[in-house]
Amino acid sequence: MWAASVIVGWAGFALNPVLVRADGERAAPAWLAWGAGDGREGCSSPRGFADKVEQRLGASADEAARRQGVTLAVELGRIPGGLRGWRAELQVSRAADGSPIGSRSIDQEGGSCESVEDVASFFATLVLSGAPAPLDGAGASGTAPPASPSASAASGPPSPPPFSSSGGPPTGRTPPPEQPLLSPPPPTAAGTSAAVVTVSAAAAPPRWATAVEAGPIVGVGLLPGVSYGAQASVSLGRPAGLRARLGLALWPTRRSQTDGTVGADVSLFMVNLGLCPVSARGTGRVLRGCAGVDVGRLSANGVGLDVSTAQTQAIFDLSAGARLEQVIVGPFFAALEARAEVPLLRVRVGYTDFAGQVHELFRMPPVAAVGQLQLGWLFSP
Repeated sequence: MWAASVIVGWAGFALNPVLVRADGERAAPAWLAWGAGDGREGCSSPRGFADKVEQRLGASADEAARRQGVTLAVELGRIPGGLRGWRAELQVSRAADGSPIGSRSIDQEGGSCESVEDVASFFATLVLSGAPAPLDGAGASGTAPPASPSASAASGPPSPPPFSSSGGPPTGRTPPPEQPLLSPPPPTAAGTSAAVVTVSAAAAPPRWATAVEAGPIVGVGLLPGVSYGAQASVSLGRPAGLRARLGLALWPTRRSQTDGTVGADVSLFMVNLGLCPVSARGTGRVLRGCAGVDVGRLSANGVGLDVSTAQTQAIFDLSAGARLEQVIVGPFFAALEARAEVPLLRVRVGYTDFAGQVHELFRMPPVAAVGQLQLGWLFSP
């Protein structure tokens, strides 16, 4: 009797995947059956997956699973058929009798095992929190109703499967037949088999993207008074990393006069070459730090003078500032930018009267300020 008890005890220990793991990883929690298919690089351990679920729950996943009375089977692997992507399959069962509640299959093109695992941990969190989870085969409340005791009694106990292997446990203690980790739920009472729902998760952010944007611009110090213009630019780089930008800015004519009769009309055209090496990313927004070089041409035409005069002067500025981008919908975004311009060539506009006296109409200050609001479109491969 004692020997039989020892044999049965060791058999139960060997059949429990929660207690024994050949790969040396920390044991999976009691509520989780874990599997990782071919190409498991980047996949977490079962305990790592459980930690993600606990972070989303903000509480113990073991307690939540006991409270809901459920267990989860999760399997990760590459999408079969040569497609570039990952698949996560989940099956939710009752902890009391192992009967299936529902299942979910998630396909994600591109990305990594970690990205599809994050989506799977989200669905697992819904199940353990008791929130309605979109599981195939589940009832309207997200879980299937328990089986009726009377119906179970009427159907009678299930017949035990035959046991033919030598050295097995005595008759009456036949182990349950092995099941695939995530086999489809058994046929329902109506004789139909529950189908697995496949959803497409969001693809991983592209490595490189091109953005085209345009909008109004306002400046103080580049032209007389407060000046307004328009700017358009194209940029290339990572969505939340280093970006290079080429922009064109046009500042319409601004008039500067001394006594209301004599003055000059001043306009400006500039080309901006910039880099944004610093960025901080949030939900739907990116904050960037940018620096660049501005080159251009300032034109001045005399007004009210006896002799018509027109002159041009080369412009060379250094700029630095900050830029905030906010996604509006899909690839459509808005950007707000403020920067300082430091003229290396401080242009002066003026005229000389008949007495030889010089009258200054405008001179660039040591530092000018520029602000702009742009709407753009992000093109990603």
